[in-house]
Amino acid sequence: DLLQFNLAVEIAKLRQELGLSQTEVAARVKTSPSVISRLESGENVELKTLMKVLRVLNARIVIES
Repeated sequence: DLLQFNLAVEIAKLRQELGLSQTEVAARVKTSPSVISRLESGENVELKTLMKVLRVLNARIVIES
């Protein structure tokens, strides 16, 4: 799904801009680096995990109509 892929790309880009590794984000979210990798690859992760990652990255999702 294009939306899911675009979200994954943006999350990975933001993480890199902040100078954080997947391992560092995973530690802050209290999950494994493989979960962060799956998220950034556009694979399904739990919504609560996505929200925790967004909090760590100081980001949010905006839904517009």
